[in-house]
Amino acid sequence: MIATGLVLAVPAAGRCDQGPDLEAAFIASFGHASPLTRTLTVPIHDGPDAPKRVGTGSVSFGVRPNRLVDLGDHEVALVSYEVNEIVAHAAPGAIAISYLGRTSGGWVPRHLWPELLTSGVGGQPANAGAELHRFAGDPLFFARSARCGMGECSEWIGVIRMSSAGPVAYDDILAGAASPTGETKALMKMNHDCESYALKARIEPPRRLGSLFSVRYDGWTAPPGTLFPKKPLHLVTDFVPDGTRLVMQPAVPVPTCGR
Repeated sequence: MIATGLVLAVPAAGRCDQGPDLEAAFIASFGHASPLTRTLTVPIHDGPDAPKRVGTGSVSFGVRPNRLVDLGDHEVALVSYEVNEIVAHAAPGAIAISYLGRTSGGWVPRHLWPELLTSGVGGQPANAGAELHRFAGDPLFFARSARCGMGECSEWIGVIRMSSAGPVAYDDILAGAASPTGETKALMKMNHDCESYALKARIEPPRRLGSLFSVRYDGWTAPPGTLFPKKPLHLVTDFVPDGTRLVMQPAVPVPTCGR
């Protein structure tokens, strides 16, 4: 279950105190108490766009359990957060999923998927919170991430579908945006080519066949270079899986200023 090139290290002190079931499931999944460190060997390339591999390096994640999700038939999923030791704004965290059986003798590990979803900023996999939804189908875990920069704030969601055959991680979807993020003249000039906007996404049940869920975007827009007059914005769309992608159906004009 553990990937090749991986080193597990257990800190001398510091356990995750989030309940006995959660900790016991973590120990059954990873073989150690929380928190633990996963160190991965990764390739190093000659420049960001160069295909030539020049060596290997390592990256470490601090792993802690987050929650248990009931899958039915005495099966559960353990969601664990993997926090990247690199805390730069462009450094994502990760989420691991493990499936376990619940028996009278305790937890029986079925399978572990480390680094199933890579998302987030500042080393955190879901720095803006998380949601769990059940829309008469497989449980859906939504990891929200957000950051601000270059006059805009953006929020996105990484989605994990917990099916009986195993979890599936999908590419991120837009969860919110705001531009400009201030009222200074400099920000107004920087955004003079696209409209001003602020919007937020709300996860809702699917509205069409084949969709996993729908999203309602609510907010406002304003003419380029100003914050007024504000025009209400209300958009609704479904997200349909296509491999690991989630496709908008119908496609709706969510303002992002090309970002």
